[in-house]
Amino acid sequence: MGSGSSRQVVEYGVFIGEEREGETRIVRHPQIKDGELIREPKPGMDTIWKAIEFAVKAHPKRKFLGTRYVKTSEKIEKKPATANSPAQYEVKNTFTDFIWESYEDVFSSVNQYARGLLKLNLCPEIESKTDGAFKFIGIWGKNRREWVISDLAAHGIGATVITLYDTLGDDTVEYILDQTKLTTLVVEETKFKILEKVLKSKKYGNLQNIVIMKSKLHKVQNLADDPMNEEKIKKLKDYNLNVYWFDDILEAGNDPSIEICPATSETIATFCYTSGTTGIPKGAMLPHRGIIAETAAIDYTHAEIKETDVHLSFLPLAHVMERVFLTACILRNVAVGFACGDVSKLMEDAKILKPTIFLGVPKIFERIYKRIIEIKESLCWVKQKLLDRAINTKKASYLANGNLTHLLYDKMVFGKIRETLGGHVRLMVTGSAPISKDILDFLRICFSCPIFEGYGQTECCAASAVTRTDDLIGGNVGGPMASCELKLVDVPSLKYFSTDKDENGNPMPRGEICCRGPILFKGYFNDPENTQKTIDSDGWLHSGDIGALLPGNALKIIDRVKNIFKLSQGEYVAPEKLEVPLVKSKYVNQICVTGESTEDHVIAIIVPKKAETIDFLKSINVEADFDNLHTHLNNDALKKEILKDLETLGRTNGAKGFEIVKNVHLILDEFTEDNNLLTPTKKVKRNEVKSKYQKEITEMYASKKR
Repeated sequence: MGSGSSRQVVEYGVFIGEEREGETRIVRHPQIKDGELIREPKPGMDTIWKAIEFAVKAHPKRKFLGTRYVKTSEKIEKKPATANSPAQYEVKNTFTDFIWESYEDVFSSVNQYARGLLKLNLCPEIESKTDGAFKFIGIWGKNRREWVISDLAAHGIGATVITLYDTLGDDTVEYILDQTKLTTLVVEETKFKILEKVLKSKKYGNLQNIVIMKSKLHKVQNLADDPMNEEKIKKLKDYNLNVYWFDDILEAGNDPSIEICPATSETIATFCYTSGTTGIPKGAMLPHRGIIAETAAIDYTHAEIKETDVHLSFLPLAHVMERVFLTACILRNVAVGFACGDVSKLMEDAKILKPTIFLGVPKIFERIYKRIIEIKESLCWVKQKLLDRAINTKKASYLANGNLTHLLYDKMVFGKIRETLGGHVRLMVTGSAPISKDILDFLRICFSCPIFEGYGQTECCAASAVTRTDDLIGGNVGGPMASCELKLVDVPSLKYFSTDKDENGNPMPRGEICCRGPILFKGYFNDPENTQKTIDSDGWLHSGDIGALLPGNALKIIDRVKNIFKLSQGEYVAPEKLEVPLVKSKYVNQICVTGESTEDHVIAIIVPKKAETIDFLKSINVEADFDNLHTHLNNDALKKEILKDLETLGRTNGAKGFEIVKNVHLILDEFTEDNNLLTPTKKVKRNEVKSKYQKEITEMYASKKR
């Protein structure tokens, strides 16, 4: 990084092409400029299947997939039985160290599994309404070897993988099964309770086959609470489903004469279902060429992935971020160890695996940050001062010249912090949602390694922009990946323009972020209307995010076009949808649900119904009336009562955990057109409300952390 001060503007992008009214010029990666966007890591390597073939040929004996298996299992009574309810139990498992399979061995299983899928006809061709014919296979479970083998095998026969995950809810599982009409679902045994609900509803499309994500060898384990028992398998068969164990598919494929026909670059590798803004999920169709182009572009970033690296896989493979990163690891023969699935043991997984790369989302990094602060506060005064001095010294050095190491403090102070993740992490990556620059700088210093922040969305195969190590100014999400180009388009309704200037009169274009290139998805499955709304006639993906171009063409996210926002765990929230049932509360006159993308829950600004509020206050012996009500709005019991009512209404109407309002600020001044908080059509001006009550919003989030 050189000596002296390096806090200079980094060139994140260059302008190309002609100026067009109402938008910025196109921004490209500095190394690409007006040349061809990056599509392949090597000539002709345009599918995930070719990537795994290359990796196996390059280093067949190298470690590939590592698993921690259950060693012992104990069933502990949490709550004794009563006359009205049975006893409640908690299962505590202990796990082995990581047991590894080589690239060669895994690929052998993949080929055998692919032939088994063909032999048993588990992925028949299905004609869709608008998008042609597909061969589908569904995968539902945590990250594990069987997940990856099933996924890679699907690519070996040109099938499309439909990923399911729990946070979308039972109704979404039903929707996906019905929309795709897939016939085969590879499912982890822990999902059988939810699956049984779906089967009972009789809303499971054309599902005919269940593949249990577990081998026969493991079904005989004497676990304290093994969810895969014969009774449960019988229940599945009662729905006229064919039930297979994982190695039944392998056995069926033990016939080398069965020929496979791998995917092409335009084959849809996977559908990633987004939670959507209306409650109806959208299946984003991601082709092989998009995922491969994304992984190829990593070579043009500072986030170098090496053959000697070790990756701890715990972010859901059902989401595009982990899926793309796994492909990047395969291309470089990285060893991938799976977290055991018990969140409380994630640090234990890391200490055993000793990963060199740590891929996370803001919520994970914020937990690590809070844990370090807790450790600091538990220290004696002298050690706290030493830690403060070490942090301040390293921070000054980092901001001056980018140096993240210190000969004395790294051994004496930060060694134990690094050990929480195994002691070998050399780079970290965060994405999915924004994260505080202060937290990033703090963690860089504590772990003595760079942290890269990416920006993008499912529809562009994860990242369309990423930061660099030599950017010491920060506060942005970097510049365009080498596999795409970006531009900003005016949003007059929100007063964002490509001609905007900063407070000093310097150009600072603002507008909706649009992306184009080989990383783009093919559209939403059977949903041409939403596809056309998202990709325009010139092939630009409209993100819905408002960005600003800073000096050096660094991209900063500043707003949303639509009334939706993202929480720190990556979930989108549609506030209008949430407010529909909440306004039914007997305490609510007007409500504005809002939130910050650096937080994991929503809050609300509420104008309460005065009479009902006064009645409640009187019921708890508070002398309230219409004249003095303003003095009692911060009453804790009142807020708890309102929150309880909002939670009941929310959950009754299907709100997910992250959609439940966790704090409220009560005001008596109604939202009106006169105070600019309502539109002429009586819709809440969310940006104006948020701006007016930003201090209170900040305080609400701060109070939840105390």
